[in-house]
Amino acid sequence: MKVHSMRRHMILYLFGVSALMAIIYGILMNAYLINGLEAAATFEMKLEAARYAKNYQQNDKPPSPLSPHIAFYRGRDELPAKLRQLFPEGANKHQSLYIARDTPVSTTNEKGDFYIFMPYDLHDGQQLLLVKHFKKEYWQIVDPPNIDFLRFMAIPLGIAFVLIVLLAVRAMLNKLYKPINKLTTWAGDLDPEGLSRPLPNFGYQEVNGLGALLHSSMKGLADSLARERHFVRHASHELRTPLAVIQSNIELLSRMHPELPKPERIPFDRIRRATSNMNKTTETLLWLCLDDNRIPEPEAVALDVMARDLVSENRYLLDGKQVGVELVLEPTQVSTIAYGARIAMGNLIRNSFQYTAEGTVTISVKNRSITVTNINRSSHHIDNIGSDYGYGLGLILVEQITQKTGWQYSNEEIPGGRNATIVFRCASNSGDHDHDDLIIPGFRNTIG
Repeated sequence: MKVHSMRRHMILYLFGVSALMAIIYGILMNAYLINGLEAAATFEMKLEAARYAKNYQQNDKPPSPLSPHIAFYRGRDELPAKLRQLFPEGANKHQSLYIARDTPVSTTNEKGDFYIFMPYDLHDGQQLLLVKHFKKEYWQIVDPPNIDFLRFMAIPLGIAFVLIVLLAVRAMLNKLYKPINKLTTWAGDLDPEGLSRPLPNFGYQEVNGLGALLHSSMKGLADSLARERHFVRHASHELRTPLAVIQSNIELLSRMHPELPKPERIPFDRIRRATSNMNKTTETLLWLCLDDNRIPEPEAVALDVMARDLVSENRYLLDGKQVGVELVLEPTQVSTIAYGARIAMGNLIRNSFQYTAEGTVTISVKNRSITVTNINRSSHHIDNIGSDYGYGLGLILVEQITQKTGWQYSNEEIPGGRNATIVFRCASNSGDHDHDDLIIPGFRNTIG
């Protein structure tokens, strides 16, 4: 899902609104300007014509115009030749305005006199022609270029209006974003010590409410994590004592009965393996629950040797299954956390053995990494609930270990199985040994 910027969205929205307002304002300004001039001229001309018609009907004596710029003519015969040329016979509609300018023939750049012409029908059927005349020295009062100038002023005024709106919006956003940025900085620095301090005042009720909600949620989460770590730490410590007792008694029994019969040896070995796995799980949980994220000192680890040992330890999971195991092990020496590497690699190998009933498992060690791939051709004989199922936490431990150590980990589903890889840091390949492509006897063949 695409993520949008709130600031950009608001600016674009307000810019569109202000631009639309500026366009509407410009259109209205032009309309009111032109219509206002025409309305003023029409009013004056109609007033003069109505006064003339009233006096003419009552006294049969035409009055003189009130304005020195207006002249009365009874019919087109009284019109001067120049006006008959400027206003032809078609310009005879009652109370309609006609505008014309007398442009000298010598040049089109020189501006002549300006005329407003209005016919008015009298009661006796004659037509009064009113002409408002502005000489060229006065024409600038109603000069169309000046009108055009006023009309075109709507453009810069509209642009200025949009800029003012944008500047106002920018100032408003800057003022609003200051407390939001303050909230972001405060939330980013929120730690257990910060949770114990009073909530700062961000200047706005809404931001203060959001900060209070965030503070309450973070505090609840921190308390929950603290309780969980406290419980796991104490539970792991409590498990150490019975595990040590069980492990010591297993060793004692091994010395007392070194040659157990096979029926007793099988459950005894399972008890010993389960105890060892429980002990490793306990130690891993304690390490993962360290609050200071301390990383143990790295040790030299031969990944190929460790992988071969882990395969041998977990091969009992393949008893009775038709599974072929292929090892592609290059001698690889890395400097890393030996204990964590063994737990993580062991979980991957154990998981692949556990979830393959019939198929192949390929374990590859090279380039400071281990890759475990299992392809299962059957869903039968997979023990999902047995006592030997993983470490109890399975691949969750692998993910947590790799996150804490910074190793690169991927686990993806492929047709028929999974492909998991761990890349260890601070690794260096050793060239002292030949490459080893090894098939463990009995693993490659189909087990009946």
